[in-house]
Amino acid sequence: MELQNTDSNISAVFERTVTNVGFSKSVYKVNVKSPEGLDVTVIPDMLVFEQMNQMQSFTVVLKGAPIHSNPDEFKTISASLVWSDSFHIVRSPITVYYFPREY
Repeated sequence: MELQNTDSNISAVFERTVTNVGFSKSVYKVNVKSPEGLDVTVIPDMLVFEQMNQMQSFTVVLKGAPIHSNPDEFKTISASLVWSDSFHIVRSPITVYYFPREY
C-alpha cells in the first residue's frame, strides 16, 4: 500500500481469494505479525475447505496512525499474515510505504 503523504492515517481494505491445493478437508487459521502502530485485521480468521481446488475469500483491513517521517525520505512498514493448517504454511507479506515524489 502506498501512502500519498506522511501525515495521513493508514487505512485500507483488501479482498483476497485463495485456492486450496492441500488436503481435501483443511482448516487454516490466520496469524498476523505487525509492528506497533499498524493494526491488521483478517476477516474471517479461519478458512474451512471441504475439497481440493475450493476457493475461499477473506478481507484484510489495515489501520494505523500517520508515520510522521521526513517527507523527503523513503519510509516502509512491514507486516505479514500467515495461514496454517498444521501441515502447510502460506505467508503473505504486507508492506506500507511512502515514496517521495522527487525520486
